Order: sequence, then C-alpha cells, then structure tokens
Amino acid sequence: MFILVVCGQALGSHITSGHLHYSYIGNQTNLFKLFPNPAEDVFSIHTEAIGQKTLSMMSVSGQVLDEYSFLDSEMTVNTEHYKNGIYLFKVTSESGVEVKRVSIQH
Repeated sequence: MFILVVCGQALGSHITSGHLHYSYIGNQTNLFKLFPNPAEDVFSIHTEAIGQKTLSMMSVSGQVLDEYSFLDSEMTVNTEHYKNGIYLFKVTSESGVEVKRVSIQH
C-alpha cells in the first residue's frame, strides 16, 4: 500500500495543511475522478479543481513514469504504451493533492 507522508507523519483519512488537502489511496475525496478503472486503451480524468493541474503517473513503488499538465476540467490519457498492471495517478492542483490506483488491462 502506498501512503503519502508529510513532515514525517503517515496520513490517516486526510489532513489539511494550509490550503492543501492531502489524502491517500482509498480515501474518497473528490479532487478528481478517474474512469474507466480498469482501463484498456485510454482513461479520462475529471476534476472540479480550477487552474493549472498536474497529473503524475507512477509505478506502485512511486517512480514517476510520466507527467502531464492541463487546465481543462477533463483530460484523456492514452495507455496503449503501458504494460498491464497497477499504476498510481496523482493529481496536484491549488485545491490539493490526491493519489488513486488504476489497473491497466489491454
């Protein structure tokens, strides 16, 4: 299980630090929705967060594989060049940071 650590503390369901909200996998916050899951060739991200957002695709060990920046409320990502498996997707915005787990199955 991947747990986000901030200032040496493992997070419970969530914490708020200043204006940022941090959460870990499995917490049902609403920073973004990712569908379909499992994904085949593409998946979409929908967020109500305003402004610049960054999507980071990571291995389950936390290695960043790709990063995308977007301004719109929805983004589609092609997954054809990724192997089948479990990946972590992190969206960072002015509203906070959230990580979700996605299965890619071609």
